[in-house]
Amino acid sequence: MENPVSIPDFHATIHCALGIDPTKELKDGARPVPIADGGKPIRAMLG
Repeated sequence: MENPVSIPDFHATIHCALGIDPTKELKDGARPVPIADGGKPIRAMLG
């Protein structure tokens, strides 16, 4: 594979493309859950 991408980076890229801040957290009761697990958007895929 030429340019492997981690799952968290892939998730962050999809969220960013949809206009959702990938650094946001959801709440599972009182516990915060990161939506992209610390991934960073892949700028080359976003145009």
